[in-house]
Amino acid sequence: MNILALDSSGLAASAALVSEERVMGEFFINHKMTHSRTLMPLLENMLNALEFDKSDIDFIAVTSGPGSFTGLRIGMAAAKGLCAALDKPLITVPTLDVLAEGLEGIEGRGELIVPVMDARRGQVYYSMYKQEDGGLKRLCSYGAEEIEKVLELAKETGEKAVFVGDGVYPYEGDIMRAGFRIGNIFQTIQRAGCLGVLALTAAKEGKAQPAKEAELMYLRKSQAEKELEARKSDISFRLMTPEDIDSIAEIEQKCFAIPWSKKMIEDDYKNGLTYYIICEKEGKTIGYGGMWHVINEGYITNIAITPGEQGKGYGRRLMNEVVKLAKEKK
Repeated sequence: MNILALDSSGLAASAALVSEERVMGEFFINHKMTHSRTLMPLLENMLNALEFDKSDIDFIAVTSGPGSFTGLRIGMAAAKGLCAALDKPLITVPTLDVLAEGLEGIEGRGELIVPVMDARRGQVYYSMYKQEDGGLKRLCSYGAEEIEKVLELAKETGEKAVFVGDGVYPYEGDIMRAGFRIGNIFQTIQRAGCLGVLALTAAKEGKAQPAKEAELMYLRKSQAEKELEARKSDISFRLMTPEDIDSIAEIEQKCFAIPWSKKMIEDDYKNGLTYYIICEKEGKTIGYGGMWHVINEGYITNIAITPGEQGKGYGRRLMNEVVKLAKEKK
């Protein structure tokens, strides 16, 4: 059984080829170049060096998260592409399991293994593991917390602990002051070789799946998603009332070289064929969209967002509201 393993979930990118007898090859790079530029060349160079035929690969494995949002997507996209090209099933393994696997089997320690990955904004992704007969046992769910909380949870176990992963770098002082040990430089990065070892076990347990069904593990939303939700939550849409005419006229003056006058807007509103949707932010009108409803057609009149609020996606959402209204009116 041959497993091709790919990881780009953190600072390093790596590729490995693992069989049931040995790790045949592992190439990784821990440098500033982006994974989109490094991952596939690493893979190709490794297979060429091993003189290994891609058709002899049985499974593709990839880390499923947590980790860098962009890095995870690059790794998953590469793995799914290979699965499609080679017609092979996919095995996904949580990134924190891969980090912990780097310490599995180390004798004489008996420590709690705490992998931590830098989640930015003062948090780390983490879990906790203990060595038992037959391998590692995960003691808690995967989570995203401030390092102080993770250190507190580790102390509550009463165990000695070793922290591994790139999350040790920004919090090295905190970890040491808490009385815990930090793994060596090989143990601070996730390795595709460890991923391949875990994927071998998963393959034997029948945990491979069609690539199209694989999903990434996100323990929290990306900053872009948070900002989008914040923008969504602070605006609302409603149908126009006569009290909105002044606001619409003001936005017309700001947005168009030849604006409609207040009288034109008022007459248009009263003709019985026009619908206007108002976009409000914190109770203030920041945009509007107009549509004439003629028999079975909807005709867009003007659509505008006041200049200070442009470039934030509000116009697209306003247009979607107009389209939704058109569908309701058939």
